[in-house]
Amino acid sequence: ARMEKFCLRELFDDGDIPQDVVWRTKAMQCEGVGTDWVSILQAMCGDVVSDAEFADAATKFPLNTPHSKEEYYYRKIFEEHFKGFDKFVHVWEGGCRAGGAAWESSAYTRAGLVNTDQLKHGLMETEEAAVAQAIEAAAESDKSASAHNSPVMSVALLERRESAMAEQRRLRELTLKRKQPRTLPELLVSGGDSRLTLLDNGANAYHCPPRPVEGAVIRGSCTGSPPNVAGFDAASALLSTLPDTDDAIAVGTELDKVRQRLLEALELPEGTALVLTPSGTCAEYVPLAVARELFPSAPIRSVHTAEGETGAGGVHACGGRYFNTQVPLSQTPRTVGMPVPGFGKVELLTIAARNADGTEKDAATAFADAVAQDANDADAEAPVWVLRQVVGTKTGFTTSDIASVL
Repeated sequence: ARMEKFCLRELFDDGDIPQDVVWRTKAMQCEGVGTDWVSILQAMCGDVVSDAEFADAATKFPLNTPHSKEEYYYRKIFEEHFKGFDKFVHVWEGGCRAGGAAWESSAYTRAGLVNTDQLKHGLMETEEAAVAQAIEAAAESDKSASAHNSPVMSVALLERRESAMAEQRRLRELTLKRKQPRTLPELLVSGGDSRLTLLDNGANAYHCPPRPVEGAVIRGSCTGSPPNVAGFDAASALLSTLPDTDDAIAVGTELDKVRQRLLEALELPEGTALVLTPSGTCAEYVPLAVARELFPSAPIRSVHTAEGETGAGGVHACGGRYFNTQVPLSQTPRTVGMPVPGFGKVELLTIAARNADGTEKDAATAFADAVAQDANDADAEAPVWVLRQVVGTKTGFTTSDIASVL
């Protein structure tokens, strides 16, 4: 059988269009939004549909109840435009995810495609195959030289290896140039979680665009602010000096410079380690990682203070759990509230910001009560405590020092 659009392709076979383009595999319709469209879509639906809404799905939609937040989101749109017409929607075996069809597939689940490589088109596959061949050729060169007990490769083998590795570098650079965002606004909204996702108005959920806003009041807080002009211009100038490809060494060097300037500005003692994190919620993982490194097998008791007046994801992060469906460096969606691998056993103690009458809660007293109860359990393994003091809650007060209790 001939490949799709054969006659159309044949018309351009002898022209100036490269053969890899003329005869590449037909792209899937969904490829137009990228190979990571599944995880991005899932994350967006997970944010706009609350847990309370989804928990009430069977009550709100008793007919063809949605089975995921994505299905709920589609169904909600349907009801807004075609209210009362759900009885006319008949699901069929193997389809209609938004209609609540009960079906199973090893390739496509309710969470999306299991293997998003299916979204790759022929040109990407050709480049990746060439890279694989280059690596294989270089490996065969090494094996051949070793088999002849030669301390050096022959000139022919050296040329072959050099050519293969050069091709590998060329194809990798092409792939990176195609995939990597290069403008500063693109970079500012990439490589993070759904808090960076831009909405239809060009701003994120905090109403902040990835560029300066004239007349905006810039707040140095965890709530989020658009970049100021000086910072944006400085970052743009630095970006223009970095390589066009994803050079982790060059970026790491610049981050080291930032750390050094902060250490000097804050007059911190020599040898102090400074960790840069994209948000305060992300920073909650740092003390857990340090505690687990120092005490590999001990249970960790993590204390989250000012509950209700800190970031929404803070309570999950303090407990060593995912606080967002999107994570950096992976396209696989995560489940909010599920443990992050590597932290081991983490027990979370939350202390509310306020009492029932609205007055500020004394975190130290509440923590002392918890420690006293723990002391009564003689069989409990000695824990490692990870304590936090919130300096400046959402309403501006500072929690009492709970470390003095221990």
